Amino acid sequence: MRGEAREQDMEIVKKSLNKIVWLTGPSGAGKTTLARRFQENHDCIILDGDEMRDSISLGAGFSKEDRREHNLRVARLAKILAEQKMVIVSVIAPMKDVRKEIDQICSPTWIYLKRKLPKRRGHFYEEPDNYITINIDECNLEAALIAMEVFLHINPIKYSMFIGRWQAPEALHEGHLALFNKIRKEGGQILIAIRNTVKSETDPLTAKQRMELIQNKVPDAKVIIIPDIKEVVYGREVGYKVRQIKLDEKIENISGSKLRNETKKN
Repeated sequence: MRGEAREQDMEIVKKSLNKIVWLTGPSGAGKTTLARRFQENHDCIILDGDEMRDSISLGAGFSKEDRREHNLRVARLAKILAEQKMVIVSVIAPMKDVRKEIDQICSPTWIYLKRKLPKRRGHFYEEPDNYITINIDECNLEAALIAMEVFLHINPIKYSMFIGRWQAPEALHEGHLALFNKIRKEGGQILIAIRNTVKSETDPLTAKQRMELIQNKVPDAKVIIIPDIKEVVYGREVGYKVRQIKLDEKIENISGSKLRNETKKN
């Protein structure tokens, strides 16, 4: 039964890949970077804004009319290519009215990459009201990738998530490693979520420093940065569960805080 369910999942994935996804957002939001990272996991065609301007829109300027024509050309090309495989469009499409025209041409799934950027002369962007949104200021590339896959319903992999501060040098002790091994033996996938805590005496490392440390020590895990949290809240039948894994008493008594205090004494 499990094998049949797996095959059904993969059929759903294959069907869902035959679509157009348009990554929109201001210049510098990370559209091309996310598109290329997505392509590493999925067979798709990327239509990148700069590459399109060097080909189907060669010589086009940056007036509103030129931008409109450029966007509509990309939309028409995406519609044709989507008959073959999934198309990821990485083009700003800054104007709301033009995005409505794009909807009429190729009906893409819109994903808005939100990011605070300094204003630059000649650059503008009209924010959407109801698009799928990934806040690039609050996550790293891997987190954005996972969010994109989840939004598109094309990631059949489900993870066992471990949330923590993960401050060095006790970020990974024997207790954590035992928990990870338990998940591996069950055939699960590990997702380590790093709370983006404010730097302090007790939290000396930035979230990105901790991410590099954890990724080097647990290379088979997905490592993401999340906003700091005070609790995990869920309702009825949310599709996941909160589970405590009981280890032997010796490992259970291992404490990162205790190890940090002992390190300070030494």
